[in-house]
Amino acid sequence: MKLLYTPNSPYARKVRIALREKGIACEETQVTLPDPALDSANTLGKVPTLVLDDQTSMFDSVVIIEYLELAKPEPRMIPIDLWERVIVRKWEALGDGLCDVTVNVVLEQRRPTDKQDASVIDRADRKITATLRALESELTGRTYAFGNDFSLADAALLTALGYIALRRQHLLEGFSAIHAYRSVHAQRPSIAMTLPPG
Repeated sequence: MKLLYTPNSPYARKVRIALREKGIACEETQVTLPDPALDSANTLGKVPTLVLDDQTSMFDSVVIIEYLELAKPEPRMIPIDLWERVIVRKWEALGDGLCDVTVNVVLEQRRPTDKQDASVIDRADRKITATLRALESELTGRTYAFGNDFSLADAALLTALGYIALRRQHLLEGFSAIHAYRSVHAQRPSIAMTLPPG
């Protein structure tokens, strides 16, 4: 199978982390948007897109990770226990939500300077900072976002925090528990090998 991705996409990084954690062999093909190969595999033209050996396309990181969990159940990224599964998915939603808000800032900043709306950036930064404050409390003294093992909760959260570090690094200043959490996992192969450039 083949994963089509861009190196700075946090959603693609989450999938790339899961592939490494589960030890799934996958050809990873970097694309530049727009890309004809991506468009033929996914009419939405979005990354990540996973193309299976039978040419079936899977897209959206949530769907792709669900497929990977079915394709190779162990090691688990999502718990079997239904309540624990909901909690891990909640962490994933939090991570993806942080990425969504940060992407909005990036898109706004790509507009010509005289067309940018400072209120869009300010509102996004307030949401990010409020979420980081909540995370600072949640992560104090913890190695993992949930439970006693690395899971999708960590893959999603570390991806989001990494994307904030890439795009809005100053917002992470002063959050010692978040810094400690990121530091604990920084040398984990799945995290280190998927760092976005720059």
